Amino acid sequence: IQVVLLQGTLEWHLSLRGPMGLEMLALFGASLAGTGLGLLVSAVSSTQERAVFAVPLLLLPQILFSELAIPANLYSDVVAAVEKAMPVHWAFRVFQESAALEPRWHMVALFLVVLFAMSAALIAAATLALLPQREVVT
Repeated sequence: IQVVLLQGTLEWHLSLRGPMGLEMLALFGASLAGTGLGLLVSAVSSTQERAVFAVPLLLLPQILFSELAIPANLYSDVVAAVEKAMPVHWAFRVFQESAALEPRWHMVALFLVVLFAMSAALIAAATLALLPQREVVT
């Protein structure tokens, strides 16, 4: 439901040019990645306070490196590499490429694959981090 509401808001205010279905898929992938990241932070944090403190530290780079705040041509090589580790980057690339006058659909598909692979990796990492904490009931 959140993805549909966000997509509707984006369409209404920004008049996006890409196919709505692809954009919704990218937003869904980004929300899965965000969920995975939140679960991972929660799983590896020893206290609730540490988890709450870590979230802004992980979210701010996602916003800064999404090319919405700082144009990519101003990035150093290190920043460009860090940007590629951010799920938001890949969702943004789906929006950007699918809205092009002549979209390269194979690139859109690649960006979606990377986004969903990152989502799966984050959720898997959170699951693995929780395994040692499992209590066995006898």
